[in-house]
Amino acid sequence: MSKAAAKLFTPQPNVSRVINLFEKELGSPLFERTSKGLKLTAYGKSIYSYAENI
Repeated sequence: MSKAAAKLFTPQPNVSRVINLFEKELGSPLFERTSKGLKLTAYGKSIYSYAENI
């Protein structure tokens, strides 16, 4: 999240908040949160694939 925030020129809590709101809107988590960081879920991978195509 920190690297994404830096690239977007916004604080990390903003990135986390937007992702959490998006996950709530979709009704499914996009990331698996672990002690080592984030990993895309299967649903997250499908959304990422869709976004790349558009």
